[in-house]
Amino acid sequence: MKKQFLIAALLMSCTVPALAGETHFSISGGLPYLVIPEVSYHPNQEQRWFLNYKAGLDDGVSAGFEQAVSANRRHALGVVLGALGVKNGHRHACEDNSPVRPDDANGNESGDEFDNAGCEIAYALIVAAFDNHTVNGLGVSYSYSGNGLSEAGLRVKFELGYGRIEDADFDKNGYTGGFSIGYQF
Repeated sequence: MKKQFLIAALLMSCTVPALAGETHFSISGGLPYLVIPEVSYHPNQEQRWFLNYKAGLDDGVSAGFEQAVSANRRHALGVVLGALGVKNGHRHACEDNSPVRPDDANGNESGDEFDNAGCEIAYALIVAAFDNHTVNGLGVSYSYSGNGLSEAGLRVKFELGYGRIEDADFDKNGYTGGFSIGYQF
């Protein structure tokens, strides 16, 4: 019984490095996602499947496939499904719909300019900066890997796609994208 257990443990320890050799982890950052941890599987030197979590102005998950398109395997094109970027999902609410109230002899309204300016400033600082929603959809990617697609090293990636915001005040479709710079281990 001990002998079978040792053989099974030895076989498992030999296969783990083989699997780990095809699996890479990376950490990236950029806009609109500030932190992007990623795990990728490389069936060969010219292809990679990936799954990542994107956190930043909002968060989301995406998965995709990349294929090297150059002889040195540094340039790759791919397809991405899931979180592509962020957009503001709410309507702007700083318009003044109140009736005209002349407060002086010239018919000027008191305080409306200051009220609107205050609303615009508050909207820009608070609502617009923190009220973004992830656009989920289908997109394309381009990446440049300094040492090759399946090798450890620096990676720069651009994504562009078309998607939809589901949890906005209104349904919103549109194009969005992002970029990231990271390191693959």
